[in-house]
Amino acid sequence: MGKKTSDTQLAQALWQFTHDALPEEIEERVAGFTHYLASNNLLHRGERIAASFSDVALKAEGKERLIIETPYSLSEQVIKDIQHALDLATAEVEVRENPALLGGIIARTKDRVFDASMTSQLHKLAKTLVE
Repeated sequence: MGKKTSDTQLAQALWQFTHDALPEEIEERVAGFTHYLASNNLLHRGERIAASFSDVALKAEGKERLIIETPYSLSEQVIKDIQHALDLATAEVEVRENPALLGGIIARTKDRVFDASMTSQLHKLAKTLVE
């Protein structure tokens, strides 16, 4: 039995197949890739491949995705300050409002988490008091 191809590997293949295409060639190339997925019974993985595709494209451009969770909206300056503090000035930023955090932020990249939320701090304090 052959080795299973990961969603990320398929996303990388799609990026290789489309990144240098002219606008009028994109539809045909994506259709060819979709045909490949269908003929190999992989269409059910389409959403996961699409989710991986944006990370593959960002990485190819030397960028990273930064997701910032916060209970409130942030100004552009605060977002830039967070990027600078985390040494992610060129990252693509997505801000998600999460009222459960009470205050502070949680910043995530593909492989790192920086948790400066009040919720996390309160959990640590409660754990310390119980010990």
